Amino acid sequence: MDTRTARKADHTLDMTALNVEQRDPRQLKPHPKNSRFHPEVQLKQLAASLRRFGITKPILVDDDDTILAGHATTLAAIECRLPTVPVVVAHGWTDEQKRAYLIADNRLGEKSTWDSALLALEIGALNPIGDDLAAMGFTDKDVAAALKRAAPDKHGSEQQLGDGLAYRVIVDCRDEAHQTELIERFDGEGLKCRALIS
Repeated sequence: MDTRTARKADHTLDMTALNVEQRDPRQLKPHPKNSRFHPEVQLKQLAASLRRFGITKPILVDDDDTILAGHATTLAAIECRLPTVPVVVAHGWTDEQKRAYLIADNRLGEKSTWDSALLALEIGALNPIGDDLAAMGFTDKDVAAALKRAAPDKHGSEQQLGDGLAYRVIVDCRDEAHQTELIERFDGEGLKCRALIS
């Protein structure tokens, strides 16, 4: 077994025996090395979502009830005065595994992007207001921006949204270094980019 195979084996986690338990959210401890900050507006929206939909994904904690995933959900549950929350315990994880997952759980969610056209159509169909809007994680400003994309253009014709269309922006770069810099930046924001030279 080479070093890479051994390292991979060391990082493989057996998740088959995880059971969902109920715990008092006030007894769960935030991870001291959690580098993700949750602004008040997000916590208010998450609390509205919990009131509307409940908790649909368990909070992940270690053997000492330290949170590995679900810090914001825990805070929102406390705000909603929920007596218990669903919890899954990551038994036997090493400190390295816990710290790596803490980062991965937060970072991987940032890599997804919206299909703006479909989002505009769905929000337009639901026409959410008040608590329903907050429960979906949006503000009035977000909805106005999304619906604007589905409005008729200045010539009075409907914009054709969806239907397999692809929307692209071409950026002219100063040189190869500038192109590389922009691709790395856009990739970090979850955008799909291709380098073209003409």
